[in-house]
Amino acid sequence: MDPETIDAIDAESHVSPVLEQVRRGKRFRVVNHRQRATESNPENPHGGVRRTGRLRGRIRMAPQFDDPLDDFKEYMP
Repeated sequence: MDPETIDAIDAESHVSPVLEQVRRGKRFRVVNHRQRATESNPENPHGGVRRTGRLRGRIRMAPQFDDPLDDFKEYMP
């Protein structure tokens, strides 16, 4: 879903309705003099509370993940 582009002046003059739409999950790209100034990104567009641990057991680290990198061997004691 591409964000709707609105001018900074329009966003400022209609801030309450724009913020309400962002809260409901709509994305906006705010432009100033035809250059992108910012983009809204709703925190959780699907609603509800985010749960921790949903990917538990699905992400694996390689056994050598904590081994020193070869590039830094000269700095190691």
